[in-house]
Amino acid sequence: MSAYKNQQMIKDMGDNALPKVVFDVQKNDAEQLALKKRSGNLPSNIEYQRALAYVTAMCEIPREDFTQGQMERYIRALADIGDYGQAYELSGEATYKEIDDALRSGKCKCKDVTTTILENGRPKTVTHPNAFVKKQVFDLMKQAHVNLMCCNKCLKLYAA
Repeated sequence: MSAYKNQQMIKDMGDNALPKVVFDVQKNDAEQLALKKRSGNLPSNIEYQRALAYVTAMCEIPREDFTQGQMERYIRALADIGDYGQAYELSGEATYKEIDDALRSGKCKCKDVTTTILENGRPKTVTHPNAFVKKQVFDLMKQAHVNLMCCNKCLKLYAA
């Protein structure tokens, strides 16, 4: 009998607590399907879809009313959908600025390294690229994932 009282008391406490947020899964699925049809090149990964749903939902709330945690999740969601400029403006993190600048800049002017090796006793010229893939990010303008390349000589980031 005491177990029943405890369950009833917990239920009453839950009902009298802060209002619960109701999330309509079917409505969200329909919105996601409509978004997918409108923009066929968008990646279908779950992180992008969740971030887009979060940004869309949070746009209905004034930013002054965001808690610290909500603001951090909002900024991370903006970065996940490829809006690094907005994420930088809200957070001031240099990482977002670097990525945003790299997506807007061109390739560096550094030339690839050429070396001569011996192959079967004969010299052969081999060209080595001077850049490596540092990170893969989503580019909002291209609506696709792109590689951020980093030059080994000048350390400039650019999108490839």
